[in-house]
Amino acid sequence: MQDWTVVRALYDDCGRAGVLRRLLFSNLLSVSGVMMLAFIALALVVLLAAPWLLSGYMAALAVAILMPLLMWLGALILDERIRAAYPEHSLARRPLLAAYRRGFFGVRYLEFLDRLRLSGLFDPAALQTALRCCEAELALQNTPEMRLSRARPIWLALLAVALLAGAPYLAQWYPEWVPLVEGVAVVFAILAVLFGTMLLAQPAIAHHRELHCMLVWALEEARAEPPPLR
Repeated sequence: MQDWTVVRALYDDCGRAGVLRRLLFSNLLSVSGVMMLAFIALALVVLLAAPWLLSGYMAALAVAILMPLLMWLGALILDERIRAAYPEHSLARRPLLAAYRRGFFGVRYLEFLDRLRLSGLFDPAALQTALRCCEAELALQNTPEMRLSRARPIWLALLAVALLAGAPYLAQWYPEWVPLVEGVAVVFAILAVLFGTMLLAQPAIAHHRELHCMLVWALEEARAEPPPLR
């Protein structure tokens, strides 16, 4: 049981937030880093300019079209950032990174594997014990996976479009409130693009299921390794 708690802590250290921080702040002068900075600037300029260049239904329509396009483009750039932010992984591991880009799963598995080796738990017996504990915990998990995360960008996008579309009607009675409503709509649109980009770049998989898959893979790798020479 002690090995399981250590393994769980190692998995938590390889979370999506840590990978995202490295993608956002490391090696920014690379091609993918410049692309990411340009995307952030483009998204802010486009979403901020739409309500002031257009009005009413046209502004709402423009933002409704731009948001999914920006989400898709942002997800592609996050995928490409992995290769620049993690240059230490060998070429032999690149197929794994390419096949499991969504949710940064491939690179997080390699980080998890490195931490297992450093902790001394890269052993078939220890991994088998941790896998049984993970399966027992998995049986307790009956809640839906990330439904709220899926709904968040959708609701934010709908609110942004609705506020922009309703601004002309509000101007008939409360014209002084129109700039505030449009500003709130832009904030909602920016948040929708942010959450939508992360959702497109990450799978809707619960953490305990990810850990279960990583443990199975690590166990098979540990079994395939030749025994150390004595």
